Amino acid sequence: MDERVGGKSEFGFDRRGMVVRVVIDSLEPGKGFACPVLATIQNEWADTTLEWKVEATSKGSILHFAHRGWREITPFAAGCNSDWGELMFRLKEYGEPKRANPRWSE
Repeated sequence: MDERVGGKSEFGFDRRGMVVRVVIDSLEPGKGFACPVLATIQNEWADTTLEWKVEATSKGSILHFAHRGWREITPFAAGCNSDWGELMFRLKEYGEPKRANPRWSE
């Protein structure tokens, strides 16, 4: 990801069966950023925003993640919510001594 406002990125799921293109529209270094979805083959992601915020605590950091702007909550949107939740737990394990395996691998 190009780490600046206006920076673009592309990432894929399921061996790039779903590719998502985003652009950073807000960035607070060390605190968080938000990326509207520019393009995807999955129409339900269109016009949604991925948002990450980091909160420092006395015990470490808390990562807050949101996928905002869904037009409606469909079975696909609900499945994405579950997948994001699983990915956040994997990210937590990756940052700790456990070293989680990836959810998707290519």
